[in-house]
Amino acid sequence: MDDLRDVLADTAADPRLRLEAATQLARLGPEFHPEIVEQLGEIAHRRRDPDLRYDAWRLLRRLDGPAGERAAAELLHLLGPDEAATWVAWRDFPMPQVTDTEDNEALARAVIRVLRDPARRGDARRSAATTLVTLGRPYHRDALDGVIALLRSRTVPDAELPWLARSLTGLGHAPRGEAAEAFRELLRGRAVTAGIVCGVAGALDHLGHRGDPEVVAALERIAVDETADGDSRGEAAVALARAAPDRTGAAAAVVLSSRRGSDYRWETRLRALAALGTDLVPGLRDVTAASATKRLRREIAAALLAELDPGRREAAIGFVRRVLEDERQSITDRCEAAKNLAQLDDSLAGRSLTVLRRLAGDQERAAHEHELAAYWWDGLSQDRTDGLRQANLLRARDPAATVWFQARLAQRYRGREARETRLALLDDPAVAPGDRFAGLTTWDDPDLVAAAESALEDLLIAPEALPADSAEAAVTLAGLSPGHLPRAVGELAGFSQERFGRLAWDKLAELDPDWRRRRIAEAHAVLADESRPWRDHAEASEVLVDLVSPEAVAGYLRGVLDDPVVGDLDRVEIRLLLRDLDGLGALRRIRDDDRAPAATRWTAANRLAGFTVADRAAGVRTLHALATDRACRPTLRWRAGRDLMSFGGRGRELGAPALHEMVTDEALPQLVRADAARTLAGHRPDLRAEMLGFLQRLRHTGKPLARVQVCEAIGHFDSLDGARGLRTLAADRSLGPRVRLRGAAAMANLRADHREQAALVAREVAHDEAAPRHVRVKAARLLARVSRLCRAEARDLLRRLTHVAGNTTHPFA
Repeated sequence: MDDLRDVLADTAADPRLRLEAATQLARLGPEFHPEIVEQLGEIAHRRRDPDLRYDAWRLLRRLDGPAGERAAAELLHLLGPDEAATWVAWRDFPMPQVTDTEDNEALARAVIRVLRDPARRGDARRSAATTLVTLGRPYHRDALDGVIALLRSRTVPDAELPWLARSLTGLGHAPRGEAAEAFRELLRGRAVTAGIVCGVAGALDHLGHRGDPEVVAALERIAVDETADGDSRGEAAVALARAAPDRTGAAAAVVLSSRRGSDYRWETRLRALAALGTDLVPGLRDVTAASATKRLRREIAAALLAELDPGRREAAIGFVRRVLEDERQSITDRCEAAKNLAQLDDSLAGRSLTVLRRLAGDQERAAHEHELAAYWWDGLSQDRTDGLRQANLLRARDPAATVWFQARLAQRYRGREARETRLALLDDPAVAPGDRFAGLTTWDDPDLVAAAESALEDLLIAPEALPADSAEAAVTLAGLSPGHLPRAVGELAGFSQERFGRLAWDKLAELDPDWRRRRIAEAHAVLADESRPWRDHAEASEVLVDLVSPEAVAGYLRGVLDDPVVGDLDRVEIRLLLRDLDGLGALRRIRDDDRAPAATRWTAANRLAGFTVADRAAGVRTLHALATDRACRPTLRWRAGRDLMSFGGRGRELGAPALHEMVTDEALPQLVRADAARTLAGHRPDLRAEMLGFLQRLRHTGKPLARVQVCEAIGHFDSLDGARGLRTLAADRSLGPRVRLRGAAAMANLRADHREQAALVAREVAHDEAAPRHVRVKAARLLARVSRLCRAEARDLLRRLTHVAGNTTHPFA
């Protein structure tokens, strides 16, 4: 008790901890109420975090006397328009309860304003609907009308549809029927995706309309549609099994037969089907027995079959613990092991967290390794402390922080600092669209959507944007909300008629089922037209392989195998595509044939690694032979050694000496030695100091471009040292524009605090009329990305440079 009082009175303690102490003291008796009121008053009045203030006032509300009455008024105030901007700034939302005040009418008025306010976060509006339903029948109409208005605003993400419906489960039969019809309306629009159909199915389930015929029919169409992508078919199949229990067998067949899409999602779907009582054992046994199925999928199937087998479970725990504790393992593998150990045995989660905490703070590690360990430490922590959150957000502000880490924290956390991280990403055109706008939606960030739209529209037409950037910008635009999809499709449709139209077509097929079907039909027509050149046939076959299956073009692919125009590496890829029909025997013979070209054997060994244990062992033998063959091209030797390090324990055992031999072989090209050192430093932390010492000696010798790449390798592990070396090279005018520009781009990528120095070099190169035009174009693009002050100048220069000889600045032209 004294400890609780001390914590409560300690103004330097974590406010959440003080609040918990106050909660415990309040339960012990009213004699502690006066000091609780005194101490919580400081939190409720002075802290900026609205959620913290809300919880403090809610606790005070439970106390007798004037403090409880005052708390009721403050809780209503926190729901009001004066505090709306504060909640948005903290990327948070209130969750009002009927016990917050005795004035139900006042509470209803407050939450109705929240529900109808488009500037509020979607989860705040959904929470308001839940509160109105809880308040009773007089307010049910307001809740229903508000939810229907939300649906028709086209701002609700597919995954949120079931949760939104859940807020209405307390309504009567007739209002729930009206709500169900509003959800069904989503199925009758244009470009209805699998996500919408599955979301509506989940929503109707919550509203008491499971097995709705319209929904079941829509789910069946997607599940059996072989032109739909694998993930969409799988999601629809699971939703179908939930909506119509008599279809579970067919749903399981769709999921088990899937060969494409995310392995993680495949496992999730199988677990969902198992939870529904589906008999998966025969199908899982077929998967584990199929040698042409990817090894990872067979392992997932085997793990599901043996999940209840204690002997196998103990063996798995032992293996994972060895990986976690092995200092020679890469940090990626150790983080993966930490996650798996916590999943296999809750009692060992503490050991995982201990290792992750140590790795996150190890000064010998590189910045990206710190981030990976910190990310998993945070993700596995049952009690995510404010200290850990603040430490990670501070890490995200480090100039060496990767955009991957910043984007993940911006999505994971709430609070003012997380919002600042999000704003910094949104305002940074040097960041790729996938990270810059990651997770940003109208539902979660209504206050940022206008800025995101503006940035994306700029990216769609920016002269410095590459075709991939513009296509990704259009896809990201579609992700802001369902209402943005038509605009995104329109942009991509315009791009599809231009020079880089294949990329736009691929994105259209991802976004819109109608465009996907159109793309497939056109590809079939091209393949059937014998008058078309072979390049058109090849592209059409690639489209059908990507969007349908290799079986759809098996005849064409088999004919191509005998065509002398086709190279050996292409034949490897074709045989891999035909594996379900023809098996992998021919590909295995190529891998094991000492007379086959080295590059072909290397490719075959890598492509086969994911199938059986025997393939992995044979791949180790092939790659080791190539890595140690002095007659082999040096670059291919390094690649074989690099890939060996990803072939399990035996691969690392053989790969490390092979790479070390390359590092010390002075007869090899400098770049090969540097690449070998970088690979070895990444996979063997115990050898990192030795490898970095070697790279330090190498950075002052050799050709200038090789020195740039050596500095990049150093920067991968020590960003400041690498960036300083690159800055020196970029500033050296005697090295030529190409080398200087490569150095400038590399140091801008390594550290945000070196961007302006990179911009100075890029600006100089861009205006250098003696430099090759393509180098000047690259320099102008870099300048536009890293310098806000010089962006207009860089774009003007790009327009002049790219209009020479009929070129255009349009990214798809």
